[in-house]
Amino acid sequence: MIHIELDIEKIDQISKIKESENIRFRSFLKGKDDDELDIIVHGLYDEIINQIDCTECGNCCITFRTSLTDKEIDTLSKIDNVSRDVFIEKYTEEDDFEKEKYLKDIPCRVSIRLSTG
Repeated sequence: MIHIELDIEKIDQISKIKESENIRFRSFLKGKDDDELDIIVHGLYDEIINQIDCTECGNCCITFRTSLTDKEIDTLSKIDNVSRDVFIEKYTEEDDFEKEKYLKDIPCRVSIRLSTG
């Protein structure tokens, strides 16, 4: 199991310390095959997703398009007290290429709820 740093302040500190390393890595990635990188990234995602509880901070939802699993759609539709179909119609959009559902809004409504307590 990969250790994942979840403390947002520590992540910020680490990113500043490793800024030049991160720039070199991003430059390195630019020359790589997109399909191969997608396979690697999706594999890492599958490995780490169960270690992250999005309700603890919600910071990803502030700047990124948030993808949704079927289970997350069910949970969010219950929180909003609407049917699954209504939730999908009102709050999500589907990526034509990846066939994944994403929340329409950035920041997502979940992160707004978390930040307002």
